[in-house]
Amino acid sequence: IFGWKLGTSVTMAGLACGMIIVFTLSRKLGRGFVEKLNGPEAMRDLEVLFSSRDSNEGGLYQKSAQTLRSNALLTFFLVMLLPGLPDNLACFVAGLTRIPIRYLLLAALVGRFPAALTLSLFGDGWSKAESSTTLLALAGAALALTILFLWKKQKIETIVRKVAGWSDT
Repeated sequence: IFGWKLGTSVTMAGLACGMIIVFTLSRKLGRGFVEKLNGPEAMRDLEVLFSSRDSNEGGLYQKSAQTLRSNALLTFFLVMLLPGLPDNLACFVAGLTRIPIRYLLLAALVGRFPAALTLSLFGDGWSKAESSTTLLALAGAALALTILFLWKKQKIETIVRKVAGWSDT
């Protein structure tokens, strides 16, 4: 409807507003609120991913601010960047950390920008529908990336866990 430039801008503005609301709600209403929305099991998985592997005791709140900022922010960025990961849940859990909202917002927006741009380009091409080659190329690329992610999902998750400083072993 808006073209790819304005479409991407509107999408990013909407994402920014939504994420600010989610981060603020998580901080104000706390862990109980997030658990009611997403379930405690899903939260525990992300908390472990956002935590340092060197610390085996205590919950997310007992981690030092330095550990949270060094590992959790990078992990959060990767969750926002890679398709198919629980990015909405990650926003709620990240809101419970002590990482400043401006850093979380920046990581989330930079991480989600490629997907927003791709979707806006696809939508723009679809709305014009003059060049079926463009549509087929975008659809093919999206399909190929989806298949690649589904095929290598376990390896991608392992890499994200390794970068976060936590592994299953």
